[in-house]
Amino acid sequence: FSQVFVQSMFLRLQVRTTKRPECLVAQRFAHEKTAADWLANVQKNAEVNVALNNLRDNPGSKHSRKRVGRGPASGLGKTSGRGAKGQRARSGFNIPRGFEGGQTPHWKSARKFGFTNAMFARRYSLVNVQKIQQWIDEGKIDASVPITMATLFKSGAAGKLRRNQVGVKILGKGADKLTHKIDLEVTQISDSALTAINQLGGSVNLVHYNKVGMKSHVKPENFKKLPYLAPAPSNINRKLRKPMSQPAQHPEWLARQQELAAE
Repeated sequence: FSQVFVQSMFLRLQVRTTKRPECLVAQRFAHEKTAADWLANVQKNAEVNVALNNLRDNPGSKHSRKRVGRGPASGLGKTSGRGAKGQRARSGFNIPRGFEGGQTPHWKSARKFGFTNAMFARRYSLVNVQKIQQWIDEGKIDASVPITMATLFKSGAAGKLRRNQVGVKILGKGADKLTHKIDLEVTQISDSALTAINQLGGSVNLVHYNKVGMKSHVKPENFKKLPYLAPAPSNINRKLRKPMSQPAQHPEWLARQQELAAE
């Protein structure tokens, strides 16, 4: 285009006062003295490909409108992000689950059916035979000495002793990968795990501790600091026994079987 057209375009952009995209060109080259200088600068930066149809504001200079009061899915519904007054505006505010404003809640007034023994359930830390073999290969557990529940907890194989756990149960996953002879002292064991251990000449001794006894077994140093907390002795729990799988631990069952055989 001709020199006259460039001069007229430059003057027109200079007198513009609106915030249209064309003004950005005039602001960008406002320091240029003549239209020839402006044209030379445009040709020098031709690779930028700046034109009136692709001028944009800087990223972040414009924000979308905040729509409030349009439902809980937006995060700005109901109170429109301004919170609440009164009790809800105070720190530590909490409504107990099932609270209905002071009236008798439905769960209390409704009739109850059935029963549950969940509060008496025995919860164990589950350990697979495959993990024990992996811990032995990594040197975390010594297979030459009996492996107790304290060994499994301290090595991390049984995780962390939880509040309601009363022992460790050995499961048979990965029993075909067991290659070491091991002697276990745990609370429960599955039949597949017991078979895999016996095939390699190992042994399993079932013991039971109550909650205090389990803590004293895993962390006996805590009970040395507090002598009035005497460690509870281990005892045989009738619900945890397997006399047919381990008759040596149940002499009364063996005696009864001999009496029945004699009859």
